[in-house]
Amino acid sequence: MDEPLLEKEKKGLPAESSEQTTVVDVLDVAQEEAEEVSTSTNPQDEMYCGVPKAELFDTGIDGLNTEEAMSRLAKFGRNEVVSKKTHPLLKLLYRFAEPMAVMIWVAIIIEGVNQDWVNMIVLGVLQVLNAVVGWWEEFKAGNAVDALRAALKPEAIVKRDGAISSISAAELVPGDRVMLLAVSCK
Repeated sequence: MDEPLLEKEKKGLPAESSEQTTVVDVLDVAQEEAEEVSTSTNPQDEMYCGVPKAELFDTGIDGLNTEEAMSRLAKFGRNEVVSKKTHPLLKLLYRFAEPMAVMIWVAIIIEGVNQDWVNMIVLGVLQVLNAVVGWWEEFKAGNAVDALRAALKPEAIVKRDGAISSISAAELVPGDRVMLLAVSCK
């Protein structure tokens, strides 16, 4: 028998099943491990981009001053996702190397080897039309996304130099005091 069960029997307590004891033991071990983890300090958890978090996020009630905000913006960069632009003609060339396009190229080569010139020309024209139309649709969609991105400039309300102001969300820096507002949408 398990030791905890023997001890309970000696004390005159009702014996529980070994399943219950196992669950309790597992919970005790998990709690002990959690306490060990919470007391251990990982040096990486105390740093953010090479700067101690205590220094970085201790901004005071008035928020960051303008000089500190500009210094952090220079150090950490803008708060935005940088999208990688690919030249449109390069995208058109990629259209000719997609998996479906490669299969059509193989069919064109087979038709050429068989000297079936009509089918080879038809497949070639279809290949070019498919690539150009797909590229044009992607180009228009990309332009629409860029226009939306330009029209929807997110803003943030922050407290800097003791004053509340609205800034571009791209200018937010670590340690900024951001104001959250509850609004209703109608």
